[in-house]
Amino acid sequence: MRNRRGVSLLELLIATSLLITTMTISGRFVAASQRIWQQTRHARLALEELTNRIDLLRTVPRDALAEELRQLTPSSWIAEILADPALEGETITDELGARIRLTLRWNTGTETTSRQLIAWLDGTNRQDPSTSEVIR
Repeated sequence: MRNRRGVSLLELLIATSLLITTMTISGRFVAASQRIWQQTRHARLALEELTNRIDLLRTVPRDALAEELRQLTPSSWIAEILADPALEGETITDELGARIRLTLRWNTGTETTSRQLIAWLDGTNRQDPSTSEVIR
């Protein structure tokens, strides 16, 4: 047998194919993680927008609240980040008390996503949390 110090063409071909396969799989994982990161960021920003809006709406007098809810529009900063955002609001009054429900919808390119936030209105008689029903 002779002493070989070089790399054969077959070894080079196998190493290259393994490298390409690894890079392809890694690229798919990176793309998926970036997509998930962006979706999470959008959801977090949507909840920030809803929280800000509910905080403002809770300061509005009850008799003017319906008109404020009809005039809701997404803020300019969320309109720059989310595609086609739409903000809707309503009041809920039932045996549990009076609440505001805000829903923010936006387009992700493949589907419409939404986040919803509900808050008690001030002065509402709230039930004991241990006896209230969980609504999912």
